[in-house]
Amino acid sequence: MTDSLQSGFRIGDWEVYPQENRLKGPDRECVLEPKVMDVLVLLARRQGDVVSRQQILDFVWADIVVGDEVVSRAVSLLRTELGDDRKKPRYLKTFSKRGYCLIADVILVSSNEPRQVESVSDASASAENRTESITRRTMRKPSFTIVTVFALALAYFAYDIFLLQPESAHNAGYIGKSIAVLPFINMSADPENEYFSDGLSEELLNLLAKIPKLRVAARTSSFSYKAKDVNITQIGEELNVTHVLEGSVRKTGNHIRITAQLVEVDDGFHLWSETFDRNLDDIFAIQDEIAKAVVGELRISLLGTMPEGRKTDPEVYSLYLQGNYFINLRDEESLEKALAALKQALAIDPDFAPAWVSLELTYAYQMLAKPAAREEFRALRIEAIERALAIDENLAPAWAALAYQRKFYESDWHGARIAVEKALQLEPNNARVIGVAASIASTSGRLSEAIELFEKAASLDPIRLSSLMALGRRYLVVGRIDDAFDAFGRVRAINPDYPGLSLVLGRVYMMRGDLENALLETEKKPDEFYYRHQKANFLYMMGKETEAQTLINELLETSADDVPGAMATVYAWRGEGDSAFEWLEMAYEQHNARPATFLGNLWWRKLTGDPRYSAFVEKIGLLEEWKAMPPEYGGPPE
Repeated sequence: MTDSLQSGFRIGDWEVYPQENRLKGPDRECVLEPKVMDVLVLLARRQGDVVSRQQILDFVWADIVVGDEVVSRAVSLLRTELGDDRKKPRYLKTFSKRGYCLIADVILVSSNEPRQVESVSDASASAENRTESITRRTMRKPSFTIVTVFALALAYFAYDIFLLQPESAHNAGYIGKSIAVLPFINMSADPENEYFSDGLSEELLNLLAKIPKLRVAARTSSFSYKAKDVNITQIGEELNVTHVLEGSVRKTGNHIRITAQLVEVDDGFHLWSETFDRNLDDIFAIQDEIAKAVVGELRISLLGTMPEGRKTDPEVYSLYLQGNYFINLRDEESLEKALAALKQALAIDPDFAPAWVSLELTYAYQMLAKPAAREEFRALRIEAIERALAIDENLAPAWAALAYQRKFYESDWHGARIAVEKALQLEPNNARVIGVAASIASTSGRLSEAIELFEKAASLDPIRLSSLMALGRRYLVVGRIDDAFDAFGRVRAINPDYPGLSLVLGRVYMMRGDLENALLETEKKPDEFYYRHQKANFLYMMGKETEAQTLINELLETSADDVPGAMATVYAWRGEGDSAFEWLEMAYEQHNARPATFLGNLWWRKLTGDPRYSAFVEKIGLLEEWKAMPPEYGGPPE
């Protein structure tokens, strides 16, 4: 180091004292490891320049052989202590595949003038004394010796002990770790083994998602990159994650080879990689090993023990993965294949609880495809949920499924809330669980809570358009029109033909008072049932009552199950209470009143003061929840 820098310098809000390895900020002081301080001084000397990993290694660790993961660790520690944000840096900026740069001005403590620091090539005696060591380093192959491995292991052990100390500013920097698990590539000769590589990826994702301090991008988002040529940096930016786990699977008979690697998004650096050559009998051990290795590399301070995957017979597990693979395809033929695989798995091991959860999900999708058999599928779903929870009461997806059943099919709002709170307690970062919790909060009129939960679900699963649509609808209900427009705009950017998108955008324009564009948006999907009643409402508002009535007549001529519900909303929006409540009661008698989406409904805002409205809300068991809602959200008028 130069003498001037050794005496101290300032970057941003921090004073740096290299000789004491000390940082002094406005609120606190901290002591850095000597090597970490050396990294900071090197970057200060090269302020404004990008310094490569190799240059940092050659200067700071010239006298020992180490892997370049020590650079990542040093930079990470610096960011933590400086309170820096890698996404919006004030001090240290990462340049992908190039290196790091100190972007803050370097000012000597004894001066108020910025100083142009000298480059490494001009460094004085301390650097020159390392020349011989650097030469030795570059002349030999950088492989770890037993002594070096032991030293590094000891260092990391001490570092983990430090992380497990009581909460501090240092620890706080590690709570925001995030990861996306990409679908592992099927390297098997048989392309049909893809179910196994996909399933393994999803199981790893689910295992990591149980860790409270790790934010894991949900499956919908992670798997959207399957078979696409997208670089890691782009994935990190789009999913808002700091790390990516990727790999490949080769399966031949009972033998499997799994290669996994953990990559840092901002610079593409491989923090960890491993190849597992095992028999299928060891698959659960491999999953646990990979998950623990990821946790170890991310240095996450865990509360309690590391979660482990559930064990079963390898054949059962293979059938279970097949079932999940076909569930995600969702077409009628695939769902039948999923059903067959899962039933076969449960015939062998009826106590493998995750298979019961997957079976319930299969029935749920089949119910959507075959509404005539709704009651039959509902009974099958309940049976599957009960079997799963009887085997393992700590299955969060099973509790979420139970909450969904109680909400939509039993109108048991209290029971639904209890079930979903149990699911959230078990897996607070599970996007599916959060989505169900948000939906139940919305049903109960707790719209602010619902929005917060939907925002979290969208953060965990930014490619899942159903979450964005649900979020946008709740923004509309509470009058956050611009936020709703932004949410629906994100959906349109990904899939402009997403079902129902034009309808909700029409409502956005309606609430902005732009009826012309409201009508244009609504007409973009005239084949949908619900477009008729919405367009009829807009035409009525524009004074085109004859055209509106024509659409209503078309609506009445359809055979759709929800005609009474649609007609009720038409008259409710007009403020014609007698007709609105007559149709509403008819819908209720036919079990199509859809009470789960009644509170806060925009179409009913004009009638919330009608005594028949409160009577109906009481009938569906939501009177107290409605009374707690503010008037501007559709609650009782003041």
